[in-house]
Amino acid sequence: MKIQKYIPIFTIILMGCIIIGQNIVFMTGDYRFLRASENPYNTSIYYPGSPYPRVTKDMITVDNSKACIYGNYEWSSFTATGSMFPTLDYGHFAFHKVVSNDTEIYIGDIIAYHSYNITIIHRVIDKGYDNKGLYYITQGDNLKQSDPYKIRQDMIERVAVAIIY
Repeated sequence: MKIQKYIPIFTIILMGCIIIGQNIVFMTGDYRFLRASENPYNTSIYYPGSPYPRVTKDMITVDNSKACIYGNYEWSSFTATGSMFPTLDYGHFAFHKVVSNDTEIYIGDIIAYHSYNITIIHRVIDKGYDNKGLYYITQGDNLKQSDPYKIRQDMIERVAVAIIY
């Protein structure tokens, strides 16, 4: 008899766990630690799946009226498509490093690439090689499926190094 008064509470807790469980995001990637020799920036340990650390402390200055990041960067803003929400959204800004053909792109990096006359900004979730060479697989953080095509190095314009919220 006493257990019946706890059934509504148990049901609410169970439903809360189910809702929370559905909102957990699992990232794919190679989650191994890199040795210090594999990290040219000698910063904290890099976890593949998160953006590669491209800006070091000595590249940043901050004083009372401004903050500066030194390097070859472009400033950009974003269109509200929702594909990278909540990481990127309308009103956010970023510094992007201009990519050359020898720029290393890592799983976890947020890249801007050109496809069908538009620029798309998505995260690199995988990379591989085929008969045409190196390619990347990208996906918006808020999307359930990866982009339907392989991204080649010559399609990549920029890689994000800092996001301003």
